[in-house]
Amino acid sequence: MVHFISGHPMVLDCKVFEHNQEKVFWKRPEWDQDPRVYTEVLLDKEDGDESYKILRLTIDQPDDRDSGMYFCMVEDNKDEAVVMADSTSRRPYRIHTASGDEIFSASEKSLTLKCPVEGTPHPEVFWQRGDDVLEPSTKYTFQDDGDVKSAHLEISEPKNADFGEYMCTAENSLGKVDVTFNVVNATLAQIPGAKSGANSGQGDPDAAQAIYQSQTQLLLFHILVTIPMALLHLL
Repeated sequence: MVHFISGHPMVLDCKVFEHNQEKVFWKRPEWDQDPRVYTEVLLDKEDGDESYKILRLTIDQPDDRDSGMYFCMVEDNKDEAVVMADSTSRRPYRIHTASGDEIFSASEKSLTLKCPVEGTPHPEVFWQRGDDVLEPSTKYTFQDDGDVKSAHLEISEPKNADFGEYMCTAENSLGKVDVTFNVVNATLAQIPGAKSGANSGQGDPDAAQAIYQSQTQLLLFHILVTIPMALLHLL
């Protein structure tokens, strides 16, 4: 998987063998209906004692349309064969970070992080942990909030390795904002607002989570119409 940032060059490399280097090219089925501007360059590479060539595909100004599968093809007697395939997905570019909620987990079941987004056009939401863009898996499940896709992130059976910072990036055509969440392991006695009881010191397995209910909003999306266009381009 190759991640790219909108507006920054996207690069894919395909290893080429000498006997077919003149017959190799990049292909993407969507280009038949939606041609894109790109370049292909044959470059020399070295890896230890091995020397070879790569066919480099570059799209200088990628956007949403450039997410998906790409195929490096070789043509032999007018037949085409796939040399390699790679997929791409758009990755958010961090601008600035707003303070988000702190999530306290006292459960072995799951917890849900909710990206507090509103906006017109409806923003697209990415979730990250560190530099990794999170994808759906047995650990992570994404849920929509009305018309906002992937606004909620559910973490299944949180363990020690799952605690720490998570970031949601909300983006629409006019701008983007990041919100960070800190997921903390705690017993019920340590969770603000949690009910106390005989088992509070040990934690309550039925309490999936307790959240500081802040009113964090991505104000960027509320005031988009008042932001000068020049500033939006900088964002």
